[in-house]
Amino acid sequence: MKALLYDQKIWITGASSGIGRALALEAARGGAHLLLSGRHAGNLEVTRRQCVRPEFVHCLPCDLSDTDAIPGLFEQALTRLGGLDKLIANAGIGQWGTVMDTEDAVEHRLFQVNFEANRRLLKLYAHYCQANRRSGHFVGVGSIAAKFGQPQLAAYSASKAAFTLYLESAWREFQGSDFTVQLVHPGMVQTEIMRHSLGPDGRPHTPQKTHRGMDPERFAKRFFNALNSRRFEHQIGGTELLAVPLHALFPRLFYRLLGR
Repeated sequence: MKALLYDQKIWITGASSGIGRALALEAARGGAHLLLSGRHAGNLEVTRRQCVRPEFVHCLPCDLSDTDAIPGLFEQALTRLGGLDKLIANAGIGQWGTVMDTEDAVEHRLFQVNFEANRRLLKLYAHYCQANRRSGHFVGVGSIAAKFGQPQLAAYSASKAAFTLYLESAWREFQGSDFTVQLVHPGMVQTEIMRHSLGPDGRPHTPQKTHRGMDPERFAKRFFNALNSRRFEHQIGGTELLAVPLHALFPRLFYRLLGR
């Protein structure tokens, strides 16, 4: 894996914490030149300083909910890195709330970041590679929540499902070209995503439980190993991944177990 990342120019969005930070640290260990984006400049700087060879890591703070600013942001990324070998679209917003309680503005923001921003990044990157006759590698970070509906996760699951199907269609269109599209669905990973999620009114959600799951460092190693394959879609997690085939094959049993 490290040999494949060495000297590659990689842009990782959502790198302020959690999965994004773990991906940045792993890519830096592999010798990549990195550009890290996220909403919080201070947290991005923490990630940068934790990387080996921090002098090869740059930060570009941004708010991807401002989708009109994304073309300019993309140009800044190219300038800062001097090119782009991989774009890892990890940025996303979590949300927790019932269909009836969640405000329209909150659902709109979720789709702006989880779907629309990533859609625009994909197209900008593909056009750049085509115009410059160079290869590219776009990797979307989804969620197994995109695979089935759950109470209080309607907007989040729908935004990730939209991203999933858009990428799958793009993958089919780019097959046979030098532009690679892949999708990685995390299962449960030990991050602060629940604490950073939005409630029904857009204010931070205050969960009663901690988020358990795979260690982020282990997830990051498996993530980059997965990118070495030619498969479009990967799921990385533990036994919770069994929910995906269970839902597909035995939906009644799945929802009976989910309700317990």
